[in-house]
Amino acid sequence: MLKISTILISLICATSSLAHAVEYKDGWDYMKFYKAVQNCRELMVYPQIEQYEQKGIKNNHDLKDLHNELISVTPIFDNMTTNLCFCTLNEVAKDNTYSQYKKGVDYESYMKIPRCGKVLEESLNSMEEVAKALRLN
Repeated sequence: MLKISTILISLICATSSLAHAVEYKDGWDYMKFYKAVQNCRELMVYPQIEQYEQKGIKNNHDLKDLHNELISVTPIFDNMTTNLCFCTLNEVAKDNTYSQYKKGVDYESYMKIPRCGKVLEESLNSMEEVAKALRLN
């Protein structure tokens, strides 16, 4: 465990010069940023799972099998959303103070930034493959 921590810290230190090149607006710190990402994830994951469940119910899937599928795809939804939320909030924090973010920010416009849009597109393509494998499409 200590070796993994040492490697991780070494990687962070090696890339820290890149992190310093980015300028974030006032009020942001790492905990606020991380909590904003968590909030973004929660706002996206639950509706995705519910939509997936409704599609399965509409297609007359056995409820027990469907619930097992939902549990198995939850990490996929979470991974997809985590990547998108980190990208989006990184851009939000560059353009908005933390106070502005708390008042409300148009996440959709930030998700359409080419870099974040590509993250979403790759994730959605991955989800389509999973849905086909689980017979929901």
